[in-house]
Amino acid sequence: MKKRWMILPCCFLYSMLSAQSVQQVVNAERSFAQHALSHSIKQAFLQYLDSNGVVFTAGGEQNGLKFWEKAQETEAKLQWYPTYAGIAAAGDLGFTTGPFEFRQTLTGPLLGSGRYTTVWRKTDNGEWKFLVDLGVDLQPSLYDQQQPLTYFTPAGAADTSIQELERRLIRRYDSLSVAAFRDVITDASLFNIRGQVPKKGPQNIMQGLQGLPVKYEFIPVATGISKSKDLAYAYGIMKYNDKKTNYLRIWAHTTEGWKLLVQVLPW
Repeated sequence: MKKRWMILPCCFLYSMLSAQSVQQVVNAERSFAQHALSHSIKQAFLQYLDSNGVVFTAGGEQNGLKFWEKAQETEAKLQWYPTYAGIAAAGDLGFTTGPFEFRQTLTGPLLGSGRYTTVWRKTDNGEWKFLVDLGVDLQPSLYDQQQPLTYFTPAGAADTSIQELERRLIRRYDSLSVAAFRDVITDASLFNIRGQVPKKGPQNIMQGLQGLPVKYEFIPVATGISKSKDLAYAYGIMKYNDKKTNYLRIWAHTTEGWKLLVQVLPW
């Protein structure tokens, strides 16, 4: 009997491989969250932070390991899980985002809730460590809704300057305000905005941005890009009036070119 081989389209094979690869990032995030429950928040951050990872403090940033080494141990519990994740074709850079809750004890009253976003990188020895983590406050909590997990797959590679993408967006924002985001978002884009449920897709995102009361000043600080040149991140300082905080953006190369995939706006 002659064997019959099924020929699969290359795009389908790539999607299957990407789904398998992105599970590595999801597993790292889930292990990080479980470590925070079984040990402590401090020990979890020390275990999963990259040596070059940063934490944000009132508009500034500092080395995450040094920050957490000095932090006090606490019995407080931080819970979270990923609902949206992606990975570069090279398998060296990824992200997750989802809901979180903070309680004094595991069954104690709710002290805080919101949405987190984490950027992960694969180290030379094959471990996943996170580089950046930034959250926004949101109440009521979405943690118990058990939202489904969705994936994003970049489309091809494009050698570009992420710094220039950032500068271009900031220049357009300075002149057009929130309308500047319209050209850089896609159906897969997701914005985590303080006090708002996650906004997915152009229509929802633009509606969410229109509700913001202020015009911000964005000052880029650092960027990074995958070896496959299809997934990147940027973070910096975000100012309004005499106050400042931080922002985080994840850029992805799509069939429509470079798009802003995830945006974190704590204000």
